[in-house]
Amino acid sequence: MQFRGYRAVWRSQGVLPMLRRLLHDFALPQTLMTRTDGERVLTNLLHLSELLQQAAAELDGEQALIRHLGDHLALSGQAGEEQILRLESDEQLVKVVTIHKSKGLQYPLVFLPFICSSKPVDGSRLPLQFHDADGRAQISLQPTEALIQQADDERLAEDLRLLYVALTRSEHACWLGVADLKRGNANSSMLHRSALGYLLGGGTALPESVDLKVWLRDLAEGCNAIALQPVPEPPTTASAHRATRPRWSSCWCLNAALPRTGGSPPTARCVLA
Repeated sequence: MQFRGYRAVWRSQGVLPMLRRLLHDFALPQTLMTRTDGERVLTNLLHLSELLQQAAAELDGEQALIRHLGDHLALSGQAGEEQILRLESDEQLVKVVTIHKSKGLQYPLVFLPFICSSKPVDGSRLPLQFHDADGRAQISLQPTEALIQQADDERLAEDLRLLYVALTRSEHACWLGVADLKRGNANSSMLHRSALGYLLGGGTALPESVDLKVWLRDLAEGCNAIALQPVPEPPTTASAHRATRPRWSSCWCLNAALPRTGGSPPTARCVLA
């Protein structure tokens, strides 16, 4: 019955989710890490799973994928070094991952440099997508102001869910880049349109860029796990650099750290975008 469940996962979600569940159920990573070459073997196994997932998109059915794997295994002895998969560990490398892709994963250290960015719905991109009162997906080619506002509210709700995902990926510490962003030639703040800005200001617009420090100071007050640091100004030695600088002001770095319980300092890092 257990392997029938694996087959059902393979058919409904793909070979990669199935293999990951199988590895988890049989505690294979923990078993491999007791071997001297366990990390290398596990890295290669995970890479092989990813390659099978990619190949499955071009093949018709499970049997075709099994034959594909068998053919490559038959040739592996002749290909030499070209068939060796990721012999070196990727654990110490900086990983750049989208927030969507990071769901369900954990990283020792996480950086969120663009967490204040947002794409508000203004009705310029058609068709406009939204949901009716019964939760059914709808589109409109001539949206009204009410529909545009509804679609933007749905966008903000999804951004809030993604913010929660991003903030809960770190095992030890998380850094957030916080800035008062402007759009185009407008002088009004767009920070409150982002998920983080919405939470910081309760949905109200930031009056002035200098007020961002007050928002962040109120957030960090009484919490020793949050550290607030201003971001150093970029070098402005070249006029070209000044001309291409993005429109931001009052930039801060917000660091939230979890208490450590001993062991070696974490080194693996992940940037979520």
